[in-house]
Amino acid sequence: MRRDVLTRALGSAPRFAVVPGGNMSSLDPGVPQATQLPLLDRMVGMVVLGEDDPTWLQHKIGFKNLRHVHHYLEAARWARLIDEDAIRPTNLGRRYVSSRFEPHAILEGARGRALVEEVTRVLGGDVPTPNVVASVLRRWSFRYSQGTVTSRDEATDTQLRLPLKEVA
Repeated sequence: MRRDVLTRALGSAPRFAVVPGGNMSSLDPGVPQATQLPLLDRMVGMVVLGEDDPTWLQHKIGFKNLRHVHHYLEAARWARLIDEDAIRPTNLGRRYVSSRFEPHAILEGARGRALVEEVTRVLGGDVPTPNVVASVLRRWSFRYSQGTVTSRDEATDTQLRLPLKEVA
């Protein structure tokens, strides 16, 4: 890749967008890939009930691939609903389930995450629109394909739009 193209692309991204020595955005791990909130709710509910085996979760929820279980576990970790190091609920995760999946718990858990803070900053108090997360993702990582941006936009939008609308 030409240096001037790379420099221009990085100039429009946040200073911390590229991992030194690599080509992945340092923010990639913080962008959840779980796109269906009812499945996330079901996953967190099962973890709160004591389930900690990914294979069992895969069969119980009906995922065709174990990779999907990991996407939903990572999304739950991103929202701080389950522990970072193990498949066990946090206090927020327990509260989320006992509140019958009140969406404000996800927003509460995601506060401080780079993506949420940037989306909130871009919104400036406005009601979220479907393209806000996608625009933030495009600025963070110029290497995303349109399909990846769309997928991650849908995933994050699923988890954030309702609580952000109610806050705005």
